[in-house]
Amino acid sequence: MPNALNTAISGLSAFKTALSTTGHNIANASTPGYSRQEVVIGTNLAQYKGFGYVGNGANLEGVRRLHDQFLTEQVRSDTAVFHDMDANRSNIEQINRLLADERTGLAPSMDKFFSAIQNAASNPSNVPVREVLIAEAGGLVERFHLIQSRFEEQNDTLNGQMRAISANINALAEGIAEINEDIVTYQGDQTTAPPNDLFDKRDEMVRQLNELTRVEVTEIDGAYDIFLGTGQALVQRYTANSIEVVDGRFDPDRQEIKFVSDVETVFLTDSLNQGGQLAGILNFRKESLDPSMQQLGRLAVGFADQINHAHKNGLTLAGEWGQNFFQDFNTQEAKNRRIEPAQTNAPPNDRVMSVSITDTSALTGKEFYLEFPGPRPYNYQIREVGSNTILKDGSVEFNFPETIEFQGMDIELFSGTFQAGDRFLVSPTRFAAKDVKLAVTQPDELALASPVKAQTAFGNMGSGEVNQGEILNRNSKFLAQDNKLDPPLLIMFEPGNRYSIYDNSDPLNPKALTPPLEHLPYIPGTSNNLLPDTEGLSLVRSQRGQVPFQPFKQLASATDLTPGNGFNPERLKFDIYDAETDSTMQRTIDFPANAPASEVATTLSSLNGVTARAYTTVELTNFKNGNPPYAPPNPLEITINGVNLTEDLVGSQSTQWGDDVIRELPSDITADFIANRINNSLELQGQGVYATSDGSTLRIVDTQGDDVQIEMRGDKEDPAVSEPGDTFEVSNGERYQLPIVQGDLKGLLSDKRGFDFATEGPYVWNFNLPDGTTGEVVMGQKFDTADDWMDEVERQINAQLTGPGRSEIEVSPTGELQFRLLTKMGGYSNNDSAKLTIGGQVDVELDPNVTMETLPPYGNRFDRNTNPQVIDFGVQFQLNGRPEPGDSFTIDWNEDPSNDNRNALAMAGLQLEDTLASNNGGLTFNEAYGVMVERIGTRTAQLQISTEAAEGVLEQASKRREAISGVNLDEEASRLIEFQNAYQANAQVIKVAREMFNTLLQSF
Repeated sequence: MPNALNTAISGLSAFKTALSTTGHNIANASTPGYSRQEVVIGTNLAQYKGFGYVGNGANLEGVRRLHDQFLTEQVRSDTAVFHDMDANRSNIEQINRLLADERTGLAPSMDKFFSAIQNAASNPSNVPVREVLIAEAGGLVERFHLIQSRFEEQNDTLNGQMRAISANINALAEGIAEINEDIVTYQGDQTTAPPNDLFDKRDEMVRQLNELTRVEVTEIDGAYDIFLGTGQALVQRYTANSIEVVDGRFDPDRQEIKFVSDVETVFLTDSLNQGGQLAGILNFRKESLDPSMQQLGRLAVGFADQINHAHKNGLTLAGEWGQNFFQDFNTQEAKNRRIEPAQTNAPPNDRVMSVSITDTSALTGKEFYLEFPGPRPYNYQIREVGSNTILKDGSVEFNFPETIEFQGMDIELFSGTFQAGDRFLVSPTRFAAKDVKLAVTQPDELALASPVKAQTAFGNMGSGEVNQGEILNRNSKFLAQDNKLDPPLLIMFEPGNRYSIYDNSDPLNPKALTPPLEHLPYIPGTSNNLLPDTEGLSLVRSQRGQVPFQPFKQLASATDLTPGNGFNPERLKFDIYDAETDSTMQRTIDFPANAPASEVATTLSSLNGVTARAYTTVELTNFKNGNPPYAPPNPLEITINGVNLTEDLVGSQSTQWGDDVIRELPSDITADFIANRINNSLELQGQGVYATSDGSTLRIVDTQGDDVQIEMRGDKEDPAVSEPGDTFEVSNGERYQLPIVQGDLKGLLSDKRGFDFATEGPYVWNFNLPDGTTGEVVMGQKFDTADDWMDEVERQINAQLTGPGRSEIEVSPTGELQFRLLTKMGGYSNNDSAKLTIGGQVDVELDPNVTMETLPPYGNRFDRNTNPQVIDFGVQFQLNGRPEPGDSFTIDWNEDPSNDNRNALAMAGLQLEDTLASNNGGLTFNEAYGVMVERIGTRTAQLQISTEAAEGVLEQASKRREAISGVNLDEEASRLIEFQNAYQANAQVIKVAREMFNTLLQSF
């Protein structure tokens, strides 16, 4: 029975192989990446016997690998995603614990520092309390250093992890290339049977490779080509390329990944971010570690800068200006470290550059590339790292040194050969936290007192309250001298809610400032800044109202006319620079003749960056009430702005006067009387007009800057009669200085005594007037009385005047000379009247981005050379309440700093001020740190959730693969029994066939 025997033998062979394969499955049940195998058994070709086909047993067709390529690729992809997330998560959790833990975080140290400042403010003279403040400041510095050092340690750890991962990637790539060759070789044998175990091994190595970095697989003729996520071929058939960890292109401590092959070398650091541990590490560094270092550095320099600025605005126990609380963060070493050239920059490597931080509030905590893209080397652009958006571009002239201003920094170019293609990394704050060091070491060096103080005059009648102010700019001229203000100030309130600021160097004789600040508006019921506080603000002053050569004579029989104020037509040009658009807008404004100052000020204030205020000042003095023998007599009548101030109000029922008005006319009209009438005229009050009098001079002020119209009637002054007429003199209130240019009077000149100008003389003074008049006064003789020498000075000035009237000399307590110009008004002994119109003055405040000039035809309101004068007090005070006219306040140097805590309070107040991120709404120190902690905490939570999700997805994909390719020991055991029984059955068939064959032989 050969057919039966052959048939049984074929079955025996097939099931023997099946048993062996099952045993192979069981043996590799725990082998990573192993795919279950099974024997494929078919039937041999049957033989035709006439009655039909008779089978010839089993045919062993091969061993099949139970494998689903789609599931394998899904496992690879999910493996890359999970290990990316997991590597990122494990690293960021360390930062999260560092920043959020009270034992290592920054917030508790900042709170302790500010608490120590508050304690010092409570007892500024207490030395132990000051020592505690220094100790807490030192602790805060150590905390900055601790966090920065942990960041740098973690960066070093990342570098080590990158090196280890890169080595594993290279080893796997070499192994895959070798297996490729084995597989292709084995499949090229005559058997052409698939080497299943090699397939499994290669797929497992690819999976392991995806744990490290995501790769793409392409199969060509049985071999795998492995590509990195950026398209570089890590494995090409039998050749393995490699990746290397090298020093960073800008920072050697921030290592990078480079792909190396026979045909190219490419940096892949910014591209390997799509999966695997390497991507997780690089993403963590880019998204978490680097920003945290930069934000910590921004907080460090911002904190040091703001505390330094405030501390330098105060006084120490010894009454000296405070110095830096923390050491300067703009040391040359720190500036040099903030910018690094790319290794790819063309030689020679001779560029010398640095970065100075100029405005910590404008820092963003980001890094930037400064690039010279060409085609010319002087073209540059700045963009944020990781972005293609150009934030700034321009050109440089390489006229060294040259500065590029950008986001609170000065990028300084000193020398070198800059070429198209150059790139530089600007890192303004990456290393700043370790640069913070304490500068104050002794308790008496703490500047807790404020250098200035404000006082309220004892006799004030109003409710005005002035605060103790703040220092805005320690470098201002006002604060330039040690232990004194230059000058001390007097704030004097006037009617109409106006005030003027005077130089109070001589409290007995306050004088106008240079430039003057007069008749400033005050808003009752709100907090008012007393001083201009715009940095770089300048003031252009117009001339005061023109005093005509002689009054206008209004004939009683003629039409009533109002004389003009004497100002000519004028054209002004303004250049207004807009920093946002880097453009300048020009505005030209024409004013007609006799335009009132109020109209000029309103028009000018409509311009951006321009604030104008107008006021009119008139002085009436030397009142003379005559009684000449005219019939009928003409009593003195004075009218201001149409209001008759000299009518007899006895018995009058007029409602146009206040309760304090003097109703009965005095025998002689005086300055005091006219001041009373003006201040009690409801009509003039409504116009914003008020008056003051010192008994001899009446000063009239129109706070709106409208023209002041003066009209008088009275008896004519006639030298031919014995009694004088009615007269007074008018001035615009301007005092013209007589600076001495030859001789030294040593401050001895006085209006109370004579003087010998012959000894050590002659003495020479110069003067300049608005009408262009220039002249000099020469005194070289001896005078017995003050009246004599003052008359001689006035005589010399009068002889040189081309304008109206006469001069009148004044002598300051320090012996300085000044004079005013006066024009006489007199009556005509009939109903004819004398009229004057005095125009107002315009004070124009210009922001730093605005310039002003006059254009032809030149007027006489503004000088041809506008000559703006800078206003910079460097301090600011606020006043609340309702001051009354005559109330005053003084601002002077603080003579007792030991018990003063105002600068300590200012420093403590920084805790709640938005001192950082001014371009993004502003942040306090704690808010800035909180944003950093919150960002890391949120990112940590997101990664924890994402990692768990990725792990779940990977587990499901692995289970689906295992369901097909995995070894089930129970199933394999049952198959083992099944195949064993089949094997034994076939053996039994062979035994039966042999017995039948033996029986057959025996029959012969």
